[in-house]
This record gives sequence, C-alpha cells and structure tokens, in this order.
Amino acid sequence: MSATQGIYAPTPCAFRRVTQNKGMNNTSGSSYTAKLTDGPLEGKTISVGFLPSGDAKPSIEVPVDEGKAYLYTRSGNEEFDSEDSDQPSAVGYRYRTTNYS
Repeated sequence: MSATQGIYAPTPCAFRRVTQNKGMNNTSGSSYTAKLTDGPLEGKTISVGFLPSGDAKPSIEVPVDEGKAYLYTRSGNEEFDSEDSDQPSAVGYRYRTTNYS
C-alpha cells in the first residue's frame, strides 16, 4: 500500500482515514507530526505532544512572530504507523485564524 492509499476503519463516532506512514518517523510515543494542510504555513509539519489522555490535540497555535500566532484546527485526517496502532503518527490540521497578543 502506498503512502497515499488507505482504508477506512470505524471509530465510535465516525470513520477515520488510516494510511500507511512509510515516510515519517515518530521516534517518541509522546508526540506526533502535525501536517498543516492550508493557510500561511501550508505544507509545513511540526512535532506536537499528545494530550494527557493520549489523544491528538483538537487545535494547535503556532507562534510565528513576536505577538503573532496562527491557529490551526484538526481536520480529521490521521496517519498510523501500523494497523494496530492506537495513536496516530501524523494528523492533518487546517488554518483557522491569526491571533495577535
């Protein structure tokens, strides 16, 4: 299966996209790769820690300049290193807004 092909696996609320992640290493079980799919940081990836519950964060704020950060929200696209993995190795995020402080 290529990195762009996938299967759909049922979850309690909906379906999630499960793909083989052959090109991305996640050496720590406490973090995953956030893929920024649009907005000012489109195509960039960053490492993000899981919530204490073990879930991926619903949103992330990416600081870019002094007093400026981009808010990205989870898009639902998840990649797993293996079919039996319970935590994603990568999660897609979409641009929501720019925050100024």
